[in-house]
Amino acid sequence: MLTSKDPAQVTSKLNDCGAVASTRVKIAEDFFSSFAGSPGGIATGTSGEVWVSDLLTSTIWLVDINPSASLHDKTNTPIRLETDTPTPLTPSAIAVDASGTIYVADGTSHRILALSSYGSVSVLSGGEAGYRDGAVEQAVLRNPIGLALGHDGAINVADTGNNAIRKIDRDRRVSTIAGGPSCGYRDGIGDQIALWLPTGIAADSTGQIWVADHGNRAIRRIIEGGDSETLLTFTGRCWPVAVAPRSDGTILVAAACLHDIRHPMACVFALAYLD
Repeated sequence: MLTSKDPAQVTSKLNDCGAVASTRVKIAEDFFSSFAGSPGGIATGTSGEVWVSDLLTSTIWLVDINPSASLHDKTNTPIRLETDTPTPLTPSAIAVDASGTIYVADGTSHRILALSSYGSVSVLSGGEAGYRDGAVEQAVLRNPIGLALGHDGAINVADTGNNAIRKIDRDRRVSTIAGGPSCGYRDGIGDQIALWLPTGIAADSTGQIWVADHGNRAIRRIIEGGDSETLLTFTGRCWPVAVAPRSDGTILVAAACLHDIRHPMACVFALAYLD
């Protein structure tokens, strides 16, 4: 557990996780270095709180990120998700809008769910495996794992099984932003961008989209209407699973690490982008 914000200590911990940063980024802060679960998504709420979903138990954790607290003083709070849908809920990503609605990427059932602040559940799009754009009722997804609310009110989806980034706009239509059914590793513009099992996704106020490109072990950035670039790659047995922007301009990154097969862990740190 790191309680200091000293850059040398943070860089050392990043190296322990097997991550190599681009010369254009730096690691700003390490919140906690171990997490007892299988993190599938990370999101920030309207008050700046941090939420982490647990794939194994259908649980969302409200995480205490007080850097001055010791590991034993942490007060992470579990919130068990229960729905009346016929298939089990697998919260592989979450996003919270200003009204308190929680959007959930339910990868096992190939769908995006909306949970109102009153607890009701509805299917926003999907429900069968496939690849098709169009109205939300006709569009299909394949194992969507990540999602993020855009600055324009749209929902951006990491359609993991299709190696694509999809968008559900306010007119309730689904389109493809980047990638497609074939996996690959290539920066470029629009459909030239190639991804491999994107899992986590975040969108900031300028329209930029940040992607945890799980299969390529990389953090990618896609500029709205423009090109993409790779910011960070992992070389050890660590795979990025989620990203989330913060109000101070840093980007939270969660990575699943397997240094010891008996003791899997997660590294969570903040990435500061240097323009």
